[in-house]
Amino acid sequence: MALADRIVDYALTAARAHAKGSRSLVLGKAHPQSFDLATGGYCARFVRQVVETASDEIPFAWDYARANARLMERALRAAGFYVGRTLDNAAPGDVVGINKPPWVRVGHIAIYVGDVDGEPMIAENTSVAGRGKPRVKGTKLTPWEVVAKRVTGIYRLGG
Repeated sequence: MALADRIVDYALTAARAHAKGSRSLVLGKAHPQSFDLATGGYCARFVRQVVETASDEIPFAWDYARANARLMERALRAAGFYVGRTLDNAAPGDVVGINKPPWVRVGHIAIYVGDVDGEPMIAENTSVAGRGKPRVKGTKLTPWEVVAKRVTGIYRLGG
């Protein structure tokens, strides 16, 4: 299974587990990690954990792990992973930077998981309860169209 497929599998597993009421979940084979599904506002942690578990890396070993979404997106762009900003550029497993105006310091980052029930979706961890499924803070699936105007970059990790 390719890295992108494993990233999608783990991101979907986490979001679906939270939608079914789970507050936490352990994912990964070589180096399992515990995902906090119910606490919102940890988008960079969620992306890091998904990528690390999908690629069998030890926790905190991913070269592009950063303290917040803006820094993570900046590192991915500097490394040459940028492929565009629109859904036409996206492939399942891509990391998506979703940011507000530049004066907002932290930003947001998620994983594009492709079509789910015929609709393009991202898997994210957010403190916003008013979007996505489930409609609570934490890890969830959110339609691409909800964040499309704020996408600042799509990053393909390869493999």
